[in-house]
Amino acid sequence: MPTPAHQLPGGPTDLNRRVATLERELRELRAARRARHTSLDVDGSLRLVDAQGNVLTEMTSSFDADRRAAVAAYEERGDRRFYAALAAGDLAFGIDGMRRQDEGRVAFADLGDRLELYLSSGSRESAASSLVVMYSGTAPGSGDSLIDLVTDRVAVGGVLTAGSIAVGTTTVTPSGANIPTSFLVTGLNVRGSTFRAYVTAATAVPGGAGVTGVGATNVTSGGFTLWVTRANTTPTALYWMVIGQ
Repeated sequence: MPTPAHQLPGGPTDLNRRVATLERELRELRAARRARHTSLDVDGSLRLVDAQGNVLTEMTSSFDADRRAAVAAYEERGDRRFYAALAAGDLAFGIDGMRRQDEGRVAFADLGDRLELYLSSGSRESAASSLVVMYSGTAPGSGDSLIDLVTDRVAVGGVLTAGSIAVGTTTVTPSGANIPTSFLVTGLNVRGSTFRAYVTAATAVPGGAGVTGVGATNVTSGGFTLWVTRANTTPTALYWMVIGQ
C-alpha cells in the first residue's frame, strides 16, 4: 500500500535540492526580465533602453568626449533628443548635437571667500535669445514669491520688466494757458504696498513759453492722476513710471 514517503522523488534530500534549484532559476528569470532592456557597453557605460531602443538613462565615464560624467538622462521629442547630464558637479542640459556654449548649465563653485551658483540657459556666445526663469515656491501671479539676490553688481543685458514697475506715455491737452490740467491713468496692477510715481514732459521748451510744471497725485496700485501746466494749450506727451515697494 503506498505511503506519503512514496510521493518523495528520490527522498527528502533530493527534494530539497530540487526546491533550491527552482528558487535559483526563478531569481534568474526575474533578473532577466528586469534587465531586458539594459545594456552594459565595453566603454563602461550602463544604459537603460526602452523596448524601441531609445536610451532613457545612461551612466558613463565620459560625456561629450571631454568631461567626466556621473549620469545622463534623455527624452525623445519628435526627431530631437533632449538630455540632462551631471558631470563633475556641473549639471548640463540641452539637445544632442548642440555646441557646448549653447547648452544650458547649472554649476556650483567654491571660490574660497564666497560660493557661486551659476545658471545659464545657453546661447552665451551667440545672438540667440536666452531665458532663465526662477520660481520661489509659487508660480507668478498665484501668490508671493521671493528670490533674494545679494550682490555688488547686477547686469541685465536685455529688457528689464518687473511686476512692481509700470511705465507709459500719456498725452494731455491743457484746458487753458497756465491752468493745471489733470488726466487719470488707470488699468495698472503694480505689485507692492506703497507706491511712487515719477513724471517728466517730452518737451524742448521747459519753462517760460513751454511746460512750466508736471506732477502726480493719488498714486495706487491701479493708477494715479497726472498733472501738467504750460503757457499754452499745446498737447503734451508725459513720460511716467510707477514703482511699488
